[in-house]
Amino acid sequence: MKVIHDFFPATIVAIAPGVLDDFTTASTQLDQLPNGNKFLERVRVVILNNDHNELIFMVAGDYHSGPRLIFREKISNLNWSGDKSTDSQALMQSGKIMAFRKTQGCSTCGSRLRSWSPYITMDSVKDPTE
Repeated sequence: MKVIHDFFPATIVAIAPGVLDDFTTASTQLDQLPNGNKFLERVRVVILNNDHNELIFMVAGDYHSGPRLIFREKISNLNWSGDKSTDSQALMQSGKIMAFRKTQGCSTCGSRLRSWSPYITMDSVKDPTE
């Protein structure tokens, strides 16, 4: 796997499937957030290219117990703006839409997300009895 993009600190907006007709119109602006969808700030967004040449979208957050993987899914279409500080959008295989961008400031200077590695599996949700 190879890291293609790494945004930290980042702001993301997660939009449910079927809410927008065109995923490229999604924005991280709060006044443009569709009802019932999720806004997260001070997270780390990593886009990986895996061994099968598929793009993987990962979001990690900083919790009291340390960095934790919040979201991970394959991307079916990526609209890269060409600039980390400008909104980009990703359409997931499930139909979810992610708008994301790098933010400025030092509100996360002490964050443990800076040292988080997307190559390490953390907080697995797989049932160990299977």
